[in-house]
Amino acid sequence: MRMSVEPAVSAFALRRHLLILVVAAVVPVLVFATIMVVVFGRGERASTERGLRDTTRALTLAVDREIETSIKALEALAASLHLDRDDYNAFERHAGSSSPIRAAKSSCAARAWAPPARAPRSRADRTSAR
Repeated sequence: MRMSVEPAVSAFALRRHLLILVVAAVVPVLVFATIMVVVFGRGERASTERGLRDTTRALTLAVDREIETSIKALEALAASLHLDRDDYNAFERHAGSSSPIRAAKSSCAARAWAPPARAPRSRADRTSAR
């Protein structure tokens, strides 16, 4: 009887030792991997934030330059004598020859702008004109 108990006890002790060995090997690796993921994640986030901040600054400066250019061009056009005389055709020729306006016309924002069209005549106006 004694012989059957001893192999069971030694097998249990061997399993316990193997389990402790596996845990002792795996736990430090898991801890190290977790620490590295956190550290590299923070570094990547900081790098991304720096890049986005730099891009934001560059875009802000570019938009400010575009706005300043547009304001200067509009101020120059506002001083036009053609507007005072209601000579819109001459004003349009003058505006087309102005270099800041030519630059603004090529921008995306200027493409959406169109000179105001005359209001369509109503049906009553057309019949009374006949």
